[in-house]
Amino acid sequence: MCFTKTADNGKIKKIVCLTEKITAYKLAEFEITVEGAVGNAFDPDSLRLDFTYSSPDGKTHTHPCFIYRKVNIDENGVYTLDPAAEPVWRARITPTLHGSYSGEIALFENNAETGKISFDFAAAAAEDTRGFIGVEKSLHKAFQFENGKIFTPIGQNVCWGEKINWKERTSPETLDMHRRIFEKMHMFKANWSRIWLSAEWDLGFFGKNSRTDDFSSVLNRAARLDDLMKIMEENEIYSVMVFYYHGMFNDGGANTAWEYNAFNVKNPHGYLENPGDFFTNPRCIKEAKQYLRYITARYGYSRNIFTWELFNEVNFTDGDPDDIRAWHHEMTEFLRKTDAHPHMVTTSSSVNRYPLIFDDIFDYINMHRYGDPGNVKMIAHEAYLAFHDFDRPIMMEESGYDAYHPFTHYVARHCQLWAGLMANTPATAMEWFWEEWDLYTNGTDDIYYSYRDFAPAADFAELIPRADPHQRFVSRERLALNHPRADVLGYNGVDYAYLWIYDSCYTVKNPEPVKITDVTMELFLENGEYLIRWFDTYTGTFFKTERTEIKGRFIRIAPPEFTKDIALAIEKIK
Repeated sequence: MCFTKTADNGKIKKIVCLTEKITAYKLAEFEITVEGAVGNAFDPDSLRLDFTYSSPDGKTHTHPCFIYRKVNIDENGVYTLDPAAEPVWRARITPTLHGSYSGEIALFENNAETGKISFDFAAAAAEDTRGFIGVEKSLHKAFQFENGKIFTPIGQNVCWGEKINWKERTSPETLDMHRRIFEKMHMFKANWSRIWLSAEWDLGFFGKNSRTDDFSSVLNRAARLDDLMKIMEENEIYSVMVFYYHGMFNDGGANTAWEYNAFNVKNPHGYLENPGDFFTNPRCIKEAKQYLRYITARYGYSRNIFTWELFNEVNFTDGDPDDIRAWHHEMTEFLRKTDAHPHMVTTSSSVNRYPLIFDDIFDYINMHRYGDPGNVKMIAHEAYLAFHDFDRPIMMEESGYDAYHPFTHYVARHCQLWAGLMANTPATAMEWFWEEWDLYTNGTDDIYYSYRDFAPAADFAELIPRADPHQRFVSRERLALNHPRADVLGYNGVDYAYLWIYDSCYTVKNPEPVKITDVTMELFLENGEYLIRWFDTYTGTFFKTERTEIKGRFIRIAPPEFTKDIALAIEKIK
């Protein structure tokens, strides 16, 4: 332990630093002993601890503390609360600078201060200086770490764990699936996922019998999420954390789960007659902030949180659109004020022109796309529209086709990855059907239909400059592509081009590959000597390399014979 400090008066008796060595851009965790305080520790108006600290640059930060309960993990990996362990207060922060800090933790009961403890600590220089992820600062079309390194999200949804009992809305309280999938994703260079904090059957804080204003009964799930964060860190996975999902607040609509919702008046602690009232009911608004506050207090330290997502597919809820918009604006403002760490905020819709997702309060536009064979045309179209209309990145955080036929599923998955990567979006289109991918290979050595397709996309993504103001998105018309089946997506700069050339007729509905020959296309690049490299999108290797000299700022290129798709990197030799 780094240090322990005791207090002589007030209800805060002691603070213990649980982190052996505090380091910039790593978790610093503290445990606070409080005696005699009374109130609901999940309601800040009743009882709260605030951690205020000054960093070496003179800035002051305030971060909420949270109630923690010890858990037991049995031989099956199931998390249960330890009945012998008393709740304790903890604080978690990630210092971003090395040097000296001064901290203060204050206790409030019914908004009156009843205890305080001050202390100093120091943070060593960062071992990993990348920092948190945000929007790229010059063109606002990509994502980057705080140190300027571009981050290209490549991955899939892993929103909950395995073996769900859909009738009862329950699943084993384990991390087996997440651990298994994240390890495989990391092996093949995937770096992004999405977690539902709202699913009543898994990590959700709101089950049928849960309270809406007190999370004491689900702190075993909170502890499981603690360990999931560690698994994410170990495997370099950056996840979107989704606070609510659409089924919670519609009665008879898409994926309705209103009957299982803690807010439903028909359930033990519920008080809403209609799910749409969630967005306007004063008690709901207060309790939503309590929930967001607890989540940010406990997990906001993590650099592996890519984004806070307020709602999954909010367009399917029963609320009035104006009320939903007002709620999102209020909650976004609250998140930015409460979370001391610079996480992005978004929300999502299954309707790609749902007005709310384009509001400028969100850091990026979040769309979902299903149904098109391969999804290529729709992904490209939506990306083109969004990038030309809005000064923000766009992501397709859900995408997919038929999950139950491995081969056609694989065709769609491959096309989704590359279409998202090359269609003017800063990320691959994210597969939804993670359970099926895991099922296809569980207990076998065959990884063809599950994870290996990530690595080639990740390697090629590293080549693409995402902050070049001279870069243009290109399509077949711009390149004068001459073949009726061949199509192209990609990027053309002053002295480079990165292109994905694909058979537009090879889809899940027409999965028979055809040899594509005699293709030509035209590029305009500045004069000089260039390296032309052809990339196999399935093996991740450059299979053909040649040199050429461009004169007159024009080159006609003839791709080699291919089936399905290939990629091209043409770069000026400096």
